[in-house]
Amino acid sequence: MSIVETVLPRQANNDFRGGTISFYGFCLLLMSITFRVYMHFLKADSGVNASASIHLFPGDPDPNVVIHMSSSLWGSQ
Repeated sequence: MSIVETVLPRQANNDFRGGTISFYGFCLLLMSITFRVYMHFLKADSGVNASASIHLFPGDPDPNVVIHMSSSLWGSQ
């Protein structure tokens, strides 16, 4: 079996023929991505100030709304 047939099999099915380390590594990666998404999407400041320590900007109208909105869109990916 060639590498191309391993990566792109002739028939698509749900048989995972990889190793257990790669499976659990993928689960760990998926958990970290899920945490990041919820942090950006559900926090009031979109996680910008809480986790990234981006400073709040003064101004009228409030420029922080645009910054928080763009960060929450990152979480909705």
